[in-house]
Amino acid sequence: MNLDVLPPKPDPHTGEPRPPHAPGSKPQTYEYTPHRPGSDPEPPSGEGPILECHYGTNKDNLVVAGIIAAILVVGITLITGFAWVQYWWNYAIFAGVVGGLYWSSRRDYLAAGSEWLQSRRNWVRTYELTRVKYLSTPGGFHVRLTDAHGRTVSCSIHELQGNPALWDLVYNGLCHSMANHEVQTNWVLRRHLPLPTFTDKPPGQDDENRN
Repeated sequence: MNLDVLPPKPDPHTGEPRPPHAPGSKPQTYEYTPHRPGSDPEPPSGEGPILECHYGTNKDNLVVAGIIAAILVVGITLITGFAWVQYWWNYAIFAGVVGGLYWSSRRDYLAAGSEWLQSRRNWVRTYELTRVKYLSTPGGFHVRLTDAHGRTVSCSIHELQGNPALWDLVYNGLCHSMANHEVQTNWVLRRHLPLPTFTDKPPGQDDENRN
């Protein structure tokens, strides 16, 4: 890709012009996430307005809670055997923990403006990314984005692409970041996401990706 064909950065206040569809987007199935009255997040201080949001669905939250429940059952059984099933209060504790995790996951969201991405209290400037890596975490495989100010956001690819319009905004920022300075990635990320390669970067701007 050449630098002169990069889509422009949207206006930080209006979000126009919107970037083109990013790889992995499914524009034919666009379903903009409905607002939740009284619970829409606030943008980072000093940044432009929220243009797109993605909230996990009840199905997603139930799947996460189910996976964690299965891990807890297997872990406790390996440590104590099946003795724990004899005591009813273990079931109450177990249900409370899983219910709490499910309720907590309902608060998860991703929000994006024209030049930033936010997850709860964490946010990054998407046009100033310096590191984007695909990592294994206790909660599964996540993409971790780091900007030039040391801020980080971690989320799954499923979450990033859950709202295609949000993913378009983030991917456009990633492309500009890679065009203007070195962005560290790893082979796992490059395997899951089609990242651009620039043939005309200014001298001194290394396009090599580190593992």
